Amino acid sequence: MKRRQLFIVAIFILTLTSISFGCSTANQTVVKKEESEVVKPFPTSKQKFVRVVGWLTNDSVLIQAKKGKSTVFIKYNIFSGKEKSILTMNSLISDVQLSPDSTQFLVYAIQNDDKVNLSVYQSSDGSMVMSKDMEPMSANFYWNPESVNKIMMIIFDQNFAYSAHLIDTETNELKKISTTSPFVSWYSDNLYVVNHKDLQNELGNLYLEDSRDQEPESLIVANILQFAVSHNVLLTTERSANSKEVTYDFRTIGFQTIYKYQMPREYDELGTFIPYFDVNFTDKIFLTFEPYESKKVSPNGNEYRLVMVNPKNKTRDVIMDLMDNKPIVSSPDGKKLLYGYQFEQLISVKDGQISNLVSSSERIY
Repeated sequence: MKRRQLFIVAIFILTLTSISFGCSTANQTVVKKEESEVVKPFPTSKQKFVRVVGWLTNDSVLIQAKKGKSTVFIKYNIFSGKEKSILTMNSLISDVQLSPDSTQFLVYAIQNDDKVNLSVYQSSDGSMVMSKDMEPMSANFYWNPESVNKIMMIIFDQNFAYSAHLIDTETNELKKISTTSPFVSWYSDNLYVVNHKDLQNELGNLYLEDSRDQEPESLIVANILQFAVSHNVLLTTERSANSKEVTYDFRTIGFQTIYKYQMPREYDELGTFIPYFDVNFTDKIFLTFEPYESKKVSPNGNEYRLVMVNPKNKTRDVIMDLMDNKPIVSSPDGKKLLYGYQFEQLISVKDGQISNLVSSSERIY
């Protein structure tokens, strides 16, 4: 009998030990997971931070920094703190852009008074994809989301006259194309949309054009303020029947309205002011800053909400209050936002927590 009782007690103690150990392991897992999600700011003791170019993965970004007189591009993991320099340049950098799939990035650099260079590099190791010298002019670049080898370049001369060019990074060819407006965005592999507007009018008309031929353009939407295209969704901002509101119209690839979202209208001397929004939107997630009321734009801070709109479900949720209107761009999984004029901060979409991505308050403007 005593042996039986001792056996039962032994089993009971062993069971408690196993449960305790299991709980301890689970707690350790939670702690490790929480620690792994803590942002490690980019160190600036050996290099000066210039800006975060954009997301490479859900955990890593491409950083532009300065070492002496050289510009260095660095792959940086925001949670582990691991960094890898993939490219060093000695030219004056005018513009840097990541491709829509983040596999490549372009650098528009000033070589001297008579020459600029456009180069494209692999994000994985900084190896060169293409390079082309050209005359120095102000330029905007629009990367095709469906064909990473296609980049549209809009060049402006000193008289603000523009010309459009199609760059093929695989063949290193640059071909002049005809667009009816410098305000463009790719719509598919060969199609793009343009906003016909003049500087005296805040409203324009949105047309569909083809980069392969000179066929007449097709009118899509009339009287728009701004537009954007992302993940087969067309967004147009338009005047509302209520003068104190702005309408955000989300449309399918076939131009059918999915959802119309209204926000208070801000304005200045030039007309309607559209706050920053995440350009990586989908038909389920659209992140933007929303003013609390309709009024003239103010230089004061903390005058916006960060909101998440779901066009498909026709819902709107407030993520954060009392925010400044600054650029934002979401990670591939949509869970995090780069925030700030240099993307020097990180916002968690889940809980609105803000983290610094740079260890020093020093900035280069």
